[in-house]
Amino acid sequence: MTKQIVYCHFTEIRPEQFEESSPGPPASPNVSRFRVTSECAEADPDSAEIWTQIQALPSQVHQRVAIAALLMLVKVAQGGQPLTQAFDKKALHETHAFRSSVSGKVERIWRLRRGDIRLLFYYAQDRVVLLSTILVKLRDRLTVGEQLAAEGAVDRFLEARQRRLLRWV
Repeated sequence: MTKQIVYCHFTEIRPEQFEESSPGPPASPNVSRFRVTSECAEADPDSAEIWTQIQALPSQVHQRVAIAALLMLVKVAQGGQPLTQAFDKKALHETHAFRSSVSGKVERIWRLRRGDIRLLFYYAQDRVVLLSTILVKLRDRLTVGEQLAAEGAVDRFLEARQRRLLRWV
């Protein structure tokens, strides 16, 4: 009996996936864009975890704010400049660092804040921005469970890349 290989699927979130999307800032010459990505439940870009997380938010108001925050992040990423240049430190900053059991290195989780919405992400190699979690926060501090969820998403990505099981859909 042969062992079945299980791939991890990821997709890029693009501006054209949003209704009423206007173009983001133009890319600077000789600067490639950042690719905002999400893990997928299956080999289908419509199964991106970020969409599932947004749908699970407690209200339509939170969902609209989350979509607006995500769209803003995606548009800025298309310009290719570091995200820290487009947002002030209150809106975008590092939340915490952890030692990854996969990479053996200290990895950093970042946060984009818009209203009560917190969008957690990780800067990966090759100008990839991995979306890990989107949540409603009425205070700035993350719970241990929220931190562990974000770290788990990063480790799944790193392991899939390391084991060559990462597939783009």
